[in-house]
Amino acid sequence: MKTEASIDYKACAEAILAYHGFSPDCVPAKNGIINKVFISDQAVVRIPKDLPHNFHAEKFAMNLAREYGLPVPCVLAVDDSKAIVPVSYMLEERLPGSHPGALNPELVVKMGAMLAKLHSLPVEGYGRLGPFGAGIHPTWKAYVARRQELSRTDFAKFNPRLAERCDSVYEDLAEQKVVPCFLHNDYHQGNLLFSNGEISGVLDFIPRSGSPFFEAASLFLNLGECAMRDFEIGYGQKFDRRAMAPHMVDNCAGKLPFLAEKLPQRVSFLQEKLEEILKKLGK
Repeated sequence: MKTEASIDYKACAEAILAYHGFSPDCVPAKNGIINKVFISDQAVVRIPKDLPHNFHAEKFAMNLAREYGLPVPCVLAVDDSKAIVPVSYMLEERLPGSHPGALNPELVVKMGAMLAKLHSLPVEGYGRLGPFGAGIHPTWKAYVARRQELSRTDFAKFNPRLAERCDSVYEDLAEQKVVPCFLHNDYHQGNLLFSNGEISGVLDFIPRSGSPFFEAASLFLNLGECAMRDFEIGYGQKFDRRAMAPHMVDNCAGKLPFLAEKLPQRVSFLQEKLEEILKKLGK
């Protein structure tokens, strides 16, 4: 079995491009936590590193967004057969634009408006999407129960004291009335392209169905209060901070075990935020 260190990802990307009729010339992009990314003049190759990634569900989500006129790359191929190269991959068109540097209020407003459009996409069920676009859990309570189970296992291994304090928050979450909402689930400026001041591309979906408060909570943790107000202007809705707080807890509990290994510099910040939120909730 090949390990990550033994795979020549650039050679794989070149072979993928050539197989699909493109010039094999490509350059590595700044890689995300999950995927290696290579960019050619016309196409983008994404290859999972050491974690499985459901490109079929992502393809469904991206096609759905394109049907509703959103600026999302056309998926040219998804292949997990490993017949061409010893890796799974997604090949998608390259969209115009670049990632923004520092955010300004105008860009944050546009981020809010775009997320509102994504949240309006039709979806059924709850939790991560299967390859045909439905969440794998039939009810909100079943989905929250699964999130609570992960907190009691994965997060408890990382920080048992905080996991114990989080536990009753999931009981509160389960009582919320939630209509299924399409979630990008990794929405931030690094997964957006801008051209001439407009969003020209929405990238790298990890599609899920759940509450819009979950994605708003994630953005609040990234943006802070001041920028969140600009985001809400674009979104067209103010998110009640008290109602958002349990989703912030779920965000932190879900991300911290993963980030401890993949992005350790982010861990202290999220742990401090989690402590602060739990205190405000009286947990």
